Amino acid sequence: MKNNFRNIVLGGILLGLTACSNDDKLSKDSVLIDKEVDESAEGVYLRETYGPYHINVMYKWDRNQFGESDDVLRSLYPAKRENVIPAMDLVDQVWLKSYEEAFKPEFLHKIRGPFEFIVAGGPALNDNGTRTLGIATAGKRITFFELNDVVRSKAAAQQFIHTIQHEYIHIINQDSPFDEREYGKETIGDYTTGWYNVRANEALELGFITPYACNNIFEDFAEMASYMLTNTPEQLNALLETLKVQNADGSFSYKPGRQKILNKIEFVRNYFKTEFDQDFDELCRVANANAAAASLLNGRGNGIVANGLETRSASPYGTVKNGGVHYCQHDLYWESESTTIRKNK
Repeated sequence: MKNNFRNIVLGGILLGLTACSNDDKLSKDSVLIDKEVDESAEGVYLRETYGPYHINVMYKWDRNQFGESDDVLRSLYPAKRENVIPAMDLVDQVWLKSYEEAFKPEFLHKIRGPFEFIVAGGPALNDNGTRTLGIATAGKRITFFELNDVVRSKAAAQQFIHTIQHEYIHIINQDSPFDEREYGKETIGDYTTGWYNVRANEALELGFITPYACNNIFEDFAEMASYMLTNTPEQLNALLETLKVQNADGSFSYKPGRQKILNKIEFVRNYFKTEFDQDFDELCRVANANAAAASLLNGRGNGIVANGLETRSASPYGTVKNGGVHYCQHDLYWESESTTIRKNK
């Protein structure tokens, strides 16, 4: 009897294996991933643009790629095919080409390659009133959400670029750690996990470039560097000028936060010079020039700022929505960092 049962089971397994032949190809409209080489316009573009840097961009929909636990509960949906090339071309122009032009060519190959980009079209909604913009996993994978919005508004494009710049600073730090005690010594008592309760002006007065920089030393460094990469020196100086105060005798001085931020800026510069013999100011100049030339960022590509987003200097992204400032949030642990913006409740 046992032998008969075993034969039935084995026969069922063999039947199941035979039913899955190599002839069962996915249709061109399938939302599943075909293991064959992608010869679509998107596949060819991504392979030719990112392949030389050992970066694999996964834009075809595979729900399992977005993680377990609370990630699975998020109401995600695929990126629209027509949005893939414009969004990833923006990343190429403002991030990839900037590093290649300003730094030594081998820099991008050396730092944490190969790795993957995974994209989703819609938002990753969290139960605590936040939306996750991106996730960096173990220095080998960066997941982007809301790719469909990148082509719809200048603000969303700015937010998208800030996310990749911030995430890649983390990856660089993983490869070559900085002296966190030295960097954070002037604001060591002001870091807080309740960063989302800190207003932009309060953060500046404490010595943080954005409220999310208050979260911890690692996020402080990444926010400082990514702010410089996404804002011109004139914009940065204008922000710091908001810390000027008039004294009783009519003279002017600055709140202590200004000098603390200036010290952090100098630390970032010295880090790139000491660790990599690279000029970070030159990288910032090139990145901002490339951003100014990008149609999705200069407004010439879409001509509008959609979804009720306006430009205001107080936000790290230059945007606010319904009065609630958008922030960049990353988990403390290197193995699973996520970029989150808090929604106004």
